[in-house]
Order: sequence, then structure tokens, then C-alpha cells
Amino acid sequence: MNLTIEWNDNRPIQNLNLAGEIDAYTAPKLKEALLPLTEREGGKRLLLIWNRSII
Repeated sequence: MNLTIEWNDNRPIQNLNLAGEIDAYTAPKLKEALLPLTEREGGKRLLLIWNRSII
């Protein structure tokens, strides 16, 4: 399956835009995108936008 991940660092809010499906094949890609965001200092909020209908 396809998963497109885009993120913008608009401190203090970090925007992560997802398009596609999250499944066993795309979950590692999502994990790689999320982990650095949890480790950033000053990033107190995460806005997650998921649109399955784009892909």
C-alpha cells in the first residue's frame, strides 16, 4: 500500500500530513516519521491530519 508523509515544523505545533493507508507494510515508514517528532525539544503539540482518499 501507499503512504505519503509530509511534515512541517511550525513551532510550537508540528504538522504531520498523512495520505494513504496504514498497514503492515507502511507502519515502519510511519514510525520513522513519528519518532523524531517525539524527540524534538520545544515540540509540545502534534497535529495529525490523515486523508485516506487522496491516494
